Amino acid sequence: MKELLARFWTHAGQYYRTLTDGRCKELEQFRLALRPMKELYGNTPATEFGPRALKTVRQKMIEMGWCRSYTNKQVNRIRHVFKWAVSDEVIPSSVLHALQAVEGLKRGRSDAPDLEAVKPVPMAMVDAIQPFVSRQVWAMTQLQLFTAARAGEIARG
Repeated sequence: MKELLARFWTHAGQYYRTLTDGRCKELEQFRLALRPMKELYGNTPATEFGPRALKTVRQKMIEMGWCRSYTNKQVNRIRHVFKWAVSDEVIPSSVLHALQAVEGLKRGRSDAPDLEAVKPVPMAMVDAIQPFVSRQVWAMTQLQLFTAARAGEIARG
């Protein structure tokens, strides 16, 4: 497993980067996803990593306090590593095929917590900031309210 992860990491360091500073948040997410797998199965040959092992890693993620949706995303990143390994002829496709049989966690059917939906800020709180921000920031705030754009989209504009 360690060899597969080392080879993937070399690939990921080149592939997942931004044009500005060379760093990418996706690379950090892969690091977090692969940590429990490496802890549990670092010495296991990659060809022997199957559905039960993936479920064990997923359970470790739940025990680490990760929510259901984040756990599912991280498990998909692990599968992506194996997909890359198949495409690079590092492992046989049967390994990836077996891992794809593991379904994602369903709402209310696992020990993984579900996050509460993010609700909008009450308008009274938005209006309360007007005296404390510049005209430009207030205009950006209003534009964000009218268009449902994200703050980064408005600031980049």
